[in-house]
Amino acid sequence: MSFTQSIRIHSDSAHHLIVKLPFSKERVSKIRTIAGRQWDKDNKCWYLPDTPQSHTKLKELFGAQIQYVSEFSAKPLLTPPQIQAIKLAERELYLLSRSADTHKSYLGSIRRFLLHTQKDPEDLTANDAQEFLLHILKSKKSRSYASGYISALKHLYGRVLRKTFDFEQVLPRPKKAQKLPKVLNTEEVFRLLEALSNLKHRALLLLTYSAGLRLQEIVRLRVEDIDAERGLIYVRKGKGIKDRCSILSSFALDALRIYAREYHPTSWIFPGAKPGRHLHKRSAQKVIENAHKKSDIDKHASMHTLRHCFATHLLDNGTDIRYIQVLLGHTHSKTTEIYTHVTNRDIRKIESPLDRIMKNKINSELL
Repeated sequence: MSFTQSIRIHSDSAHHLIVKLPFSKERVSKIRTIAGRQWDKDNKCWYLPDTPQSHTKLKELFGAQIQYVSEFSAKPLLTPPQIQAIKLAERELYLLSRSADTHKSYLGSIRRFLLHTQKDPEDLTANDAQEFLLHILKSKKSRSYASGYISALKHLYGRVLRKTFDFEQVLPRPKKAQKLPKVLNTEEVFRLLEALSNLKHRALLLLTYSAGLRLQEIVRLRVEDIDAERGLIYVRKGKGIKDRCSILSSFALDALRIYAREYHPTSWIFPGAKPGRHLHKRSAQKVIENAHKKSDIDKHASMHTLRHCFATHLLDNGTDIRYIQVLLGHTHSKTTEIYTHVTNRDIRKIESPLDRIMKNKINSELL
């Protein structure tokens, strides 16, 4: 038996057995029968109480597969008070009706913060939050990455620990870079959409671009969200848990009907590999990565690029920015106004001062 396939066990100083278990459904089912076991997803190992009962049970279940080792490089385990704080943070998120994505982001950030500090939640200070934020920023992570941690820490300190210090002073948000969205021109969008022959993948990209949908919105579309008669798509619980309508392209509807005749979706328009689940976001991202490679377009393209293209191309064609704001589901008009810096509708009307000088020079010489 190779070392990589053995079940390695190490006793740590906190009276835990750390078990590195090569994955198989059978092994996981067996270890779950041991009382007090706990899975640590960061270290990808199991923690068991270091008791005679645990040793006996492991020997019964795995026998000769077991190999005891002297040490592991493993991060500390969460303490019971830390686990309780995470549960309270989750409870508060439910009370605030936050989205599933917010739950995942906040709780993951809080968990990593608590593991980093190795403090009980009641002992945490404003300085602990600052030091952790400094650690994030020094690791050269993006501003948006750091901002996500700030939101999670404010939730932990404010809603769970009831700390009353000035969050804006202690946890100032890094200044957000004013980057223009990257967009494809209409010819490039056409090449991207034409690159795929798979009916499901083609319908996915057509609907995304034609209605300006976010990634999480397109994968969660249901059959009843398509109003073919009125030419509308109903987006349920979009960003900010807001419902809205967007336009349904007649061409995208035709592609959707062709896809439906072949695949027969009954609940989710784009079902995933697991029964009853919608298409995973990563699977949708792979679709456009494949289309991008086949279309041989130099510019970067993602699912969100199609949303940027939708807004910019509408603005190019003279659509009022207030309508675009509604279609995109933006709460504030300033969010939509970034597309005015990308569109070339009015820029093309501006004459370069060089052209003006040269024209005047040539005209004066002809006189």
